Amino acid sequence: MAILRVQTTTAREGKTEEFNSMVREGAELMNSKGINTVVRVSHSGTENIEVYSINFFENWTQYGEAMNLIMTDSDMQAYYFKVITSWSGISLDNSELVEVPGFEKGAETQGAVSISTAWQPIQKKR
Repeated sequence: MAILRVQTTTAREGKTEEFNSMVREGAELMNSKGINTVVRVSHSGTENIEVYSINFFENWTQYGEAMNLIMTDSDMQAYYFKVITSWSGISLDNSELVEVPGFEKGAETQGAVSISTAWQPIQKKR
């Protein structure tokens, strides 16, 4: 099973350089703490770019351990304080996804160019 945690952000006007630096610093910090993190940049027709900071986890235990680390580690707390007080980015969306049974192998090429994988949003507990 794969679990993704995705934070979608964009830079505030005039703060792109500082925002980019913060995103890079965050990805490097998370990876140094053992939280598998990648960054993807996209432009989907809005006036700004969207930056996706994506964390990958093998299972719910690994996910929980990472969330505990983020909430308790002094380096992580200092980074989040710096991000919040810099006012360089805007949070657009946060989401978590879990792999749908039957798609455990992940993305594969189909034909010459396309890649397909399926994700189902995690249902809110009631």
